Amino acid sequence: LVMCGAAAAGSHTPRIIADVTQLPVHCIDTPDVSALGAAMIARSLVDATCPLDDISRQWTPSRRTITPNPNVAEYNSLRAKYFSILSTPPNY
Repeated sequence: LVMCGAAAAGSHTPRIIADVTQLPVHCIDTPDVSALGAAMIARSLVDATCPLDDISRQWTPSRRTITPNPNVAEYNSLRAKYFSILSTPPNY
């Protein structure tokens, strides 16, 4: 999973998401990631010799990775309950 913006800058939200999903969360350190993406597109449009995929690899922002804690059993039952609710048809 990849997070960006204010939530990714904190420590609590990425930790909760990693623990609940049991997936690593990559937090992008660039605060204005939308502007970075726009600059990448603009660069590729101005310089046809520079493909967008090359630019994106060269300008990849730094990130930190939050790995899930496998010992968070309380999320397992909550996750199971949530998915059972999602798979149950509404009772109107």
